Amino acid sequence: MRYVANTIEEMQKILFGYRDNMRVEIEPGIAVTASTVADLRALPNWPDRLILNIHVDLDPRFSVVRVEPERRFPPPWFIEDIGGCFVVKASNNRPLVFIYYGEGATRRSLAKLLTRDAARRIAAGIAKLAGLVQWLSKGTH
Repeated sequence: MRYVANTIEEMQKILFGYRDNMRVEIEPGIAVTASTVADLRALPNWPDRLILNIHVDLDPRFSVVRVEPERRFPPPWFIEDIGGCFVVKASNNRPLVFIYYGEGATRRSLAKLLTRDAARRIAAGIAKLAGLVQWLSKGTH
């Protein structure tokens, strides 16, 4: 399960009930040092916008808490037609993908562009990926 922990209190609340000796993996570049859940709970401060990705296995040796940065491209993603191309954007309005199309058959064949409908379908499929990843990470499948 993925949890956003913006404060040390939120982090401690999320980790409540997990074993003290549960292993912790911290992604490179994050200013946190800990090897177990007990070490995380004992930290004096907590950087903003970190994700706790917790995997609990039947075999405790394989259970782990991963500390990761928040995603740069948060879901949901949406598409926008800006004339000549569709743009897939993240919820923070950052453009992720540009999919170009041609209006006329002659222009499309010369530049090897997609039809508007094909470009829209591809953009819509890409926009659905963020929701699919969220659904899979929740383990509801």
